[in-house]
Amino acid sequence: MIMNKFMGEVESYERTVVQLIVAGLVVLPYAWFTMGDITFNPKSAILLVVVGVVHTGFTYLLYFGAMKKLKSQTVAILSYIDPAAAIILSSIVFMQLPTVYEFIGVVLIMSAAALSEIKIKEKQKV
Repeated sequence: MIMNKFMGEVESYERTVVQLIVAGLVVLPYAWFTMGDITFNPKSAILLVVVGVVHTGFTYLLYFGAMKKLKSQTVAILSYIDPAAAIILSSIVFMQLPTVYEFIGVVLIMSAAALSEIKIKEKQKV
């Protein structure tokens, strides 16, 4: 993620493809050793393509495209908020109640993000 900020004039699409290929190459040996033989049936292959292309590829494309236009502090704050947003959305969409630790984590993450935004705005005023 950090390297993407300094890749220069590489297009968002190319950044996304490189990022996903490297991630796949890193995860594949781990999956192989922890799960044993990996087999695919047509349904799992289709679901894997949908998750990979739509939910990961398209999202990363948007994320890396925006990364070039945002300040490093803003990108960092958004990446910290990501797990908190996942917990909040799973509570709303799937009716999964967060554990006490997840709730504390969300409160801490959102508080830190708010404080950092306040400090950034105060620096901009000066």
